[in-house]
Amino acid sequence: MYIYKLPRQLMSQDGKAILRSLQNDSMPWIDLVIRESFQNSLDATKSEESSTIINVFTNEFKTKEVAHHFDKIQNVLIERFKDSQTVLVIQDKNTTGLDGVTHSVNNDKAIHESNFYKLVYGLSMNQNGEDKGGSWGLGKTSFFRIGVGIVAYYTRVKLPNGQFEERLAASLIEDPNGTNPLINSELGLVWWGEKNSTSARPLVDSELIQKFLEDFGIPKYNNDETGTTVIIPFIKNYLFDRKMEEEKKIFWWETSIESSIQLAIQRWYGSRILNDKYTEIIGNSKLETSVNGKMLMPREFEPLFTWLYNLYNSAISRKPENDKIEVKKISNLRNVLANPSEAVGYIAYVRLDAKEISMVGQNSGYSPFSYVNFENFEENSKKGHALLAYSRKPGMVVEYVMEDSPWFKNVPILDETFILAYFVPNSGALLNESYHKNYQKPYTTLESYVRDTENADHARWIDKIDGQSKITIISRIQKYVSDAIGKSYINEIENRVETQTSVLQRKLGQIYLPPHNFGKSAKAEGELKSLRPIYNGKQRISNINIELVSPLNHNTVRVAFSAYFHQKGKSDLRFDVSSIDKNIDEVTWKKDMNNLPYPFEIKEVELTQLNGVSINLVEEAVQNIQLEVQPDNNKGTIRIESKFDEGMTLNGYVDLSIYDETMQPELVIRSVK
Repeated sequence: MYIYKLPRQLMSQDGKAILRSLQNDSMPWIDLVIRESFQNSLDATKSEESSTIINVFTNEFKTKEVAHHFDKIQNVLIERFKDSQTVLVIQDKNTTGLDGVTHSVNNDKAIHESNFYKLVYGLSMNQNGEDKGGSWGLGKTSFFRIGVGIVAYYTRVKLPNGQFEERLAASLIEDPNGTNPLINSELGLVWWGEKNSTSARPLVDSELIQKFLEDFGIPKYNNDETGTTVIIPFIKNYLFDRKMEEEKKIFWWETSIESSIQLAIQRWYGSRILNDKYTEIIGNSKLETSVNGKMLMPREFEPLFTWLYNLYNSAISRKPENDKIEVKKISNLRNVLANPSEAVGYIAYVRLDAKEISMVGQNSGYSPFSYVNFENFEENSKKGHALLAYSRKPGMVVEYVMEDSPWFKNVPILDETFILAYFVPNSGALLNESYHKNYQKPYTTLESYVRDTENADHARWIDKIDGQSKITIISRIQKYVSDAIGKSYINEIENRVETQTSVLQRKLGQIYLPPHNFGKSAKAEGELKSLRPIYNGKQRISNINIELVSPLNHNTVRVAFSAYFHQKGKSDLRFDVSSIDKNIDEVTWKKDMNNLPYPFEIKEVELTQLNGVSINLVEEAVQNIQLEVQPDNNKGTIRIESKFDEGMTLNGYVDLSIYDETMQPELVIRSVK
């Protein structure tokens, strides 16, 4: 193929900047390639097809047999890659192929509507349609990072006149100032295609294309077939044949490129593989995929992905797949949807022990978290854990999160248990009209917003900032999901929370014998009465109630509270040591106990609601409420200052570490003079 170098004046970035544009160095490169290529294929599925076929395979080749296809660098390739090399091929069927114009025709609209131009030549050109998966220009940079920088695209399309056309083009993106670049280029950007052209155009000669495919061992499309094949030669072997390190575990799926690909597909697209329920409910095609000729079947999934498959189906069908799974509707988020009672989504979740997740027994595997790239997970830990996946309409998992995420903030987790969860948004739900009237970028549906929160790698939902204000849809969904899961386990957890009490010896003696329970309001019995402010004079003092106590680990509990402040000023929320005679505050403790460490320490505080409304939605909250943790080095105290003239009710939580289980903490509120 003939080489074409892009003129400097047409580009504002070089190859180095483009390769860095994806900005995701935490995810394995093979995962990025699978996520991007599969989503491109699924987005291009023909409307009449019920399944999308994607075959992934690798072939070995000799450099001297293929180098002649790459004009101007054939000698460098032969010299540098003398041994047998590997090519990675991702070929789809039942798709439209890379249709549209193949080169500039002085028609910006035609270029921007051309899938061929976007993938092969375009950079930073987003896909159109809110149910699409990605950004052609940035996401595809993963293709160039996994090899030496060369990527070829073979496609067969049906033209408007009914005829079929094959197209082949290749490109190179590399750092022009890096170590041993393949070509002397100011930009590190070149394309190959048709010879004797004034601009980059693909090869369309079927005989020449056939020769290229044969040299790499790639089948061509025949009869009425259309589709796209991504060809990545000179795969870097060190990505898969990792050296054994003394303190770093090598998982079985990392020992070969084939097993890495199989796990990556399960990890990100398992929910869509051969899933007739997905097609029936969502309306998109199911996925049929193979790796080196072996079909991926849900019944052969790793245990974690089998559970996630069932959780996903439970969420989209709103009905549990088995009697262990629970499904909850997430709704009534104020000012989010046009119809507040409509669901913003559904959360399906299940609690399992190690045996149920196949971590023990003769055929035991790794922890669920190892399978989703959390390599630092402590395999033998007795601590309970949680894992949540979420996705939108395309069915690709956007992200996996663990129990330290806001998705699990209010979820109590028992030791030696695993909570698995899957959240699926109600993509077609119409947003409140304020989101398409009051913001610089209008959003009409929930899908349009969550899609826009994703970066180029589509690896996370992060709320958008519009002008000076932050849209809080995602953070509020996280809170409601956390509350929904947490409430399922409240009663059981409360029954297990038994703080030991005993006669204190030596320094405390009989006078400080602690009572039972976690303070006077340690457990929420039934529905708590509203603590909304009463402004008619009937409620004249501040007070506080404990709504829930949830263990986080062996010595830390999360205390959810609701506090009423009757006037402006400062108040301390303290955890005193409870006793029969009187409570002991931290100041008294330090004075009387000869520097014995105080048994309680506040680790984290968050205010969640002001007068029953999410505090993120109350604009004056930041200016009128000041929160100070551990004033005067008192680790068991937080200070809240209200600048409101009238009373207010605050809801929030405190994470409290208890270093001596014989001490009983009692939460009190005191005005500061």
